[in-house]
Amino acid sequence: MEILDKLFTTEQAAKELHISPRTLNNARSTGTGIVIPYHKIGSRVFYKQSDIKAYIDNNTFTHTGEVKGLLDTVASSEKNTLNQTREIKGLLDVKK
Repeated sequence: MEILDKLFTTEQAAKELHISPRTLNNARSTGTGIVIPYHKIGSRVFYKQSDIKAYIDNNTFTHTGEVKGLLDTVASSEKNTLNQTREIKGLLDVKK
């Protein structure tokens, strides 16, 4: 018999991630930022505990250079000409 994951509401998931529920709602509706799979039961949204843990594990680094290296890898793996982190950073900056 399979043991079910604990389901968290948006508020509970946001608390686990130390962010506001609004940030999680925005990420879910835009598909950007904190992207964690979710489940809808009726009109309610739930996140599995294992998905939250996986997100945290996949976004845990020992130093900031790892994050820069990750961006370089993503850019080059997509056959993008943007191989320098500073170029990628410029694209990630939000323009107002």
